[in-house]
Amino acid sequence: KLIVRLRKREELPADSKFRQKKYDAALSQSHMSDDEKELNAAGEFTGRYVSYTPLYRSAEAQEFFDAIDAVKDPMPSNKYIPRVKAAERVDVPPKIAKLLKNKTRRWMVDPEWLQKDENRQYDTEARIVDSGKAWGDDEDPEDRIERQKRVREEKKEI
Repeated sequence: KLIVRLRKREELPADSKFRQKKYDAALSQSHMSDDEKELNAAGEFTGRYVSYTPLYRSAEAQEFFDAIDAVKDPMPSNKYIPRVKAAERVDVPPKIAKLLKNKTRRWMVDPEWLQKDENRQYDTEARIVDSGKAWGDDEDPEDRIERQKRVREEKKEI
């Protein structure tokens, strides 16, 4: 799914806002919607997957994925299994990630979802990090993490 979206993104019009670097963080495996096999009434696999969008996904992030998904794949694979978008969304939190590239950026999270009492517990750096300068933040998360590493190393030397 990720590889197909990467190819399709390159086919967006040159002036599309979704080609901007600030959207790159959404294109990691951890940010792809979960898919399940579609089964018919007899419980047999139909040959398609059903893609479930998480409730936490912001309108901007959904618009990004929708724009990419609307593009025809320039190199369709005969091994690719079609996916259909589920009507309902799933209420799952952003995934926990150790690597920054797999963490959910704040712009990708619906602020209303995050403000609900039952969801505030997910507003941790293990799941969600700031979006970065391109989104109006004072610094990029990469810079902050690098600074934190330097401080830890300096403390070890003391």
